[in-house]
Amino acid sequence: MRIKVKIALLPLLVCFVAACSNTAPLPKADTIYLNGTVLTMSEPGTVEALAVKGGLILQLGDEAAIRQLQGDTTTLVAVEGATL
Repeated sequence: MRIKVKIALLPLLVCFVAACSNTAPLPKADTIYLNGTVLTMSEPGTVEALAVKGGLILQLGDEAAIRQLQGDTTTLVAVEGATL
């Protein structure tokens, strides 16, 4: 009987794991600001890059992480060491 219960619960477990997986594509930024210092007003205080979508901050972080949000129509702005 215990084996039948375990086998019956297996499809439920598979569905649960599939539903919890994060396979959604990352949203693409409208504009990415690079090569400067971005003040965050919270920890860690400053970051290297900023991604914007729809006039709102999409993500802050290092250049490598923010470049993952670059799409075909994303505008890249090099701020040349300026502080944002």
